[in-house]
Amino acid sequence: MRKLSTREAAGIGPRALKEPGSVEWCWQTLDSFKRAYAVIGADRAIIAGDVRVVERLRDDLLAHRAWEKVPPEGAYGTPDALFMAEVGVPLAGLNRDVSTAQGRAEKATPALTHEEAGALGGRGHRKASAIGTSFSRGSNNADYLTARIARDHPAILQRMKAGEFPSVRQAGIAAGIVRVPTGLDQLRKAWGKATADERAAFLQEFGAK
Repeated sequence: MRKLSTREAAGIGPRALKEPGSVEWCWQTLDSFKRAYAVIGADRAIIAGDVRVVERLRDDLLAHRAWEKVPPEGAYGTPDALFMAEVGVPLAGLNRDVSTAQGRAEKATPALTHEEAGALGGRGHRKASAIGTSFSRGSNNADYLTARIARDHPAILQRMKAGEFPSVRQAGIAAGIVRVPTGLDQLRKAWGKATADERAAFLQEFGAK
């Protein structure tokens, strides 16, 4: 079994359970940031929630001075060095990309009126604004998810309006937007909550398998 690098191991378990500013927190935040940044840089439609994720993660990295923590064997030293190494642009260029992405998101045409979104509560539904959702990037607000479905999956939207789905989340799963946790995801979550003794016992029992 290949031993995980420090950076790979940092991705195990929820970021919220890690000490903000720690090496593992910085690595996990940086990897999440890179994925989110790739979304707003791609040649595709984006919405405001995509941009907000990048801004939040960027601000987290800056607030906790991640460039002074990683790599632990020789930290980047400056924000520009960190962002150049990880995403290929200095901080000023990154901020310009975020501003450009905000403009693209603002130009997106809303797919649903407020009344239409509320109307999705028919046939046993709760209203879209009241339904909690879970997906791999962006806001977890059901209005955001509904807008994503309306923009990218009009056929699923029509099925939502017809009352086929018991929740916005189920529609998101059908559209491939909501990511249902895999067994590996659940193992990572459990690992993040396990005590040191529990982790040691697990590795002793399964590490060689």
